This record gives sequence, structure tokens and C-alpha cells, in this order.
Amino acid sequence: MKYWLSSLFILGIGSSSVLANPIQTPFIFPTARVLPKGVRNLSYKGAVIDANRKFDENGQNVSIAEPFFQPLSFEKIMEGETDPAKRGLIEDTMNALGANTNDSFGQTTGQINVKVNAHVPVFAWGVTKRITVAAVVPIVNSSLNVDSGVLQENQALHAQMIADIKSKGASSKVVEFIEKMNQPIPEKLKEYGYDPLTNENKTKLGDIRLISKYQAMSNSKNRLTFTGAVNLPTGQDQRVNKVVDVISGDGQTDLAVGADYDFLLNERFTLSVGTLYTVQLADQNAERIPERVDSKLSPDVDPETERNLGDILMVAAATSFNYQGFQAAAGYNLQVRQRDQYSGTLYEQGRYQWLGEETKQRMHSALAMIGYNTIHLFKQKKFPIPLGVSLTHVQVLGGENVVNDGLTALDMSIFF
Repeated sequence: MKYWLSSLFILGIGSSSVLANPIQTPFIFPTARVLPKGVRNLSYKGAVIDANRKFDENGQNVSIAEPFFQPLSFEKIMEGETDPAKRGLIEDTMNALGANTNDSFGQTTGQINVKVNAHVPVFAWGVTKRITVAAVVPIVNSSLNVDSGVLQENQALHAQMIADIKSKGASSKVVEFIEKMNQPIPEKLKEYGYDPLTNENKTKLGDIRLISKYQAMSNSKNRLTFTGAVNLPTGQDQRVNKVVDVISGDGQTDLAVGADYDFLLNERFTLSVGTLYTVQLADQNAERIPERVDSKLSPDVDPETERNLGDILMVAAATSFNYQGFQAAAGYNLQVRQRDQYSGTLYEQGRYQWLGEETKQRMHSALAMIGYNTIHLFKQKKFPIPLGVSLTHVQVLGGENVVNDGLTALDMSIFF
């Protein structure tokens, strides 16, 4: 009924966004089953996600804090200075020291740790013997720890720069320059009107998902089901003044259609395949419009940016085993997301296109599950309640612009 958690997080800073409206790590297997007529199911799905690493644009395994690591070269410092007078002062200092634009006295550093506990109650109801409907209401509890700093690699050059600027007698500029050299990231965020970097714990409602499944075929060997779903924009999107944020939704409506097919090898083993295509409907959203292609940081905000997030295609395959209530399954999941498109009228169109950089995504995942249910015992009147519990682990195998940390999920359900 539901292939992936309907909310995760977004992190954007420095030279690029770490993740932008990401596809989510899947923890549900494809299945063509539906509930019997009149049967209802209430389940709780809990997932724990520690996000510290990601696959970048080239598929390399890197820290999600990678954009914090930037060289403090004369070229970078001058590129980040919007005041021509201050930029000229830095250039004069460089020339006075006999340095060039590539000379660096250090680099910015940082750390980002994100932990997400997703609590996902799901209510499903067998309306007829062929149609099952469901509502998914995710609650996202997140913990964000973020910090930045400077690694001094050429202290002599740094000291010479400070001394040279002091000798020019511009006391106010000296103070500002020293602050920028000691705290380059916080000072740049302050200059551009962002909120300060702070640790944060919060609990938010995610994007509510409404699902309908129609079983078109069911016999002793085959089951075929078609799925339709809508994601409602009830979660919290990235806040425009937060450079590092944990979101619970993307702020717009999604429509999804898919199909699942089960082949029953025998009464114990089932082979399943499934696919789902999600259309992310275009909308307007407040966005920071980049000044350069290699940096999402910007003082410029367009509150009515035209946004069309990339559609998502998911395909999955799995094999499952069920014997007297004991369950096990293993599967593979592939998700591909198209590049985001942005446009607007306040700034040059090329700057809006830079927002779409590194938003194309791909994720390969392997899943394994073990569980037990009492349905067979309930049918034999040996157990008073039909319920089930399972534990699923997901390992991200590879991808592009997606987190690569594993995910563990607990599923508990009751039928009535």
C-alpha cells in the first residue's frame, strides 16, 4: 500500500544543496494483496534514520556536511564579498603580500548530524473484496546537530593579512575582516539574512497520503492490483531562512499510480514485482535564488518562485516466505527522480535554473524482513486477536544525490 516513508529531510548549504526534496529510503515490499471485504487494519510503522553520509552527483560516498568544506583562498574570499570597496581592500592586501588568488590560509569545516524517528500510523479498510483504501499519517521527530569552524593551514599568511589590513588604518573594516576570517560561515549567513546555525529538536506532521488499491485479478497462481494515491501538502517544507533544515514534507501535492503483481509458487513462496509513478504537481514557493552556479547561498528571495519538482519512478521486486505465521522476505528497490525545474520574474532566468542543480536523484536499495502473525491461529480459534509484527532493514547500495545510511523499521498491526 505504501512504498516509502512520505517525509524525510532537506539540507542545503555552501556550494550546493546536500539533498533537495529527496526520494525516501523504502521499507515496504510490493504486494498485490488487498483486505477482505469489511476487514480493517490498523498498523504502526516506526523507522529510525541516522543521516550522516550521502551519494553525491558522481555516486561518491561523502559526508552530508561536505559543502561546509571550502578553501579560504583569496579568490573565494573576493567572490563572496559583495562590497566593491571591501573586495578591493582584500585584493590590495593580496598584492602587498605578493600572494595570488589561489593562495589559501585554511578552509572552512563543519559537522551535520541528523537523526529522524518516523512514526507512521496507517488505517486500511477492505471496502469490497477487490477494493481497499488506506490513510497514512506520518509524524516526524527529528534531531539536528550542526556546527561550523575554520581549520588554519597557513597561520603565517593569515597573520600577515590581518597585519596588513590593520596598517591601512581601517579599524571598522579590520574588525569585520577578523570576524569573517574566524567565523566565515556564520558571518556569511548573517550578511545574507539567514537564521544562525543552531541545534534543533522538533516534531512535525508529515505529508498525509491517501491510497486506493483495486485487485483486478486473483486466482490460485496470480494476483494483480492497481494503485492510486495522493499526497497532501500537510508537512513542513524547508524554511527559506534556514540553511540547514529537517523537513517533514515538500509543500506541494503529489499524484501516484502503480501496479503490483504476485506469482504464487506454492502456498509458502510468493514472487512479487511492483511499480509506482509519482507526479509532483507544479506550484509556487519562496526560494533563495542563487548568485552563482556553485553555491545555493543567496541574499535574494523570490516569494513566488514557479516550482516543478521532478517526477519519481519506482520499481521493486521481492520474494516472500510464509509458514504458519512465520514470515521472511527479501527484495530490491530502484527509484529515479527527474531534475527539478524553477522559473521566475524577479531575477535573471539563468539564476533560477541553478536551483535545479544536483536535484536529479537515483537510489538502489536492498531490503530484508522477518516477522510473525497470528492470523492462522485466529482462524483456528487458538488466538483471540489477529495481529502481526515484523522488522525490516534496508541498505542503500548506491545512488546519486541521496542519503546512503541504512534504515531499520518496526511494523505492528492488528486486524478487526
